[in-house]
Amino acid sequence: MSDRDRLRVLWVRWTLAIAGAMVVGGFLAASFVAARYEARLGRIARETSALRERLHREETVLAQRAAAAEGVVELLRDTRTRIITLSGRGPGANARGRVIWNDRSGGYVFVSNLPPASAGRTYTLWLITGSRLSPSGALQVDAEGRATHRLAAGDSRVEAFAVTLEPAGEARVPTGPTLLSSR
Repeated sequence: MSDRDRLRVLWVRWTLAIAGAMVVGGFLAASFVAARYEARLGRIARETSALRERLHREETVLAQRAAAAEGVVELLRDTRTRIITLSGRGPGANARGRVIWNDRSGGYVFVSNLPPASAGRTYTLWLITGSRLSPSGALQVDAEGRATHRLAAGDSRVEAFAVTLEPAGEARVPTGPTLLSSR
């Protein structure tokens, strides 16, 4: 074999060795980049999922608020609708509320600054007709101490409203402290 053939064989071997090293280096670099970006993409996917859930919750709240606003507008079109102020009492002295009420259509109660209910307790809204108190559901207070609640129409003219803190479950008579009242 001549020097020229040996040089050619040596050149081919070196070319193959360099090409092999480049392929191995490329695979290592690609693996590193892929692992790095897969972790990043996973984090982005989790963040996107959390944002979608938050957006869905906020969309639900906005839809509920829009429905309440529409209901209030309809109530306010009726001249028989009353607006009743609720004042804080006792442990709810800083709480405030307003009831938009129509004896035929029912209404809405809006409260603010209501302290969080302790575990196993709930806020119950009462309709007062003469000496009779009728429960009208539990108020779901948010983290800012606000609540909106739809009220069904009663059997007779409602004279006053009150909010008490009751044991969780459906209360038939008030047993806890009154936090808001219209009297």
